[in-house]
Amino acid sequence: MSTSEHIITIHPGGLCEWLGSRELDPLEDALGLSARIRLSHIEPVNILLRVAFLLIRYCVADGGAIAGWTRRWPCLWRVRIFNGPTWGRFSDRAEAIQAEHEWLASHGERVVRRAIGCGGHNIAGRHGPSLARREVG
Repeated sequence: MSTSEHIITIHPGGLCEWLGSRELDPLEDALGLSARIRLSHIEPVNILLRVAFLLIRYCVADGGAIAGWTRRWPCLWRVRIFNGPTWGRFSDRAEAIQAEHEWLASHGERVVRRAIGCGGHNIAGRHGPSLARREVG
């Protein structure tokens, strides 16, 4: 089992923010998540596969078998940070996810400010990484 570090910021007035992923779903549920802003995507490099991937993922539940199948495609993967860079030709999707997490850990605050400033990409499903926010008090 791998472990990872998460930073939760509690602002004056009770607003809590953190960069979330699926492993933080229990925390988000316990706190009563009030908003989630998607920060990035891991997607195929090939444009035709990317379009198919995004269309399929738009239509199916994130935790379903079809979504799981799209994550196992044998193709090159790239990282796309919303309002940030797009990079990579990763042969393993897990490598792309690791690179995404490392980049967000070192640049996340700037990306979060941009996401909030432009309204972000709000989502209802459980996708990762995202900015989770909860008003406390």
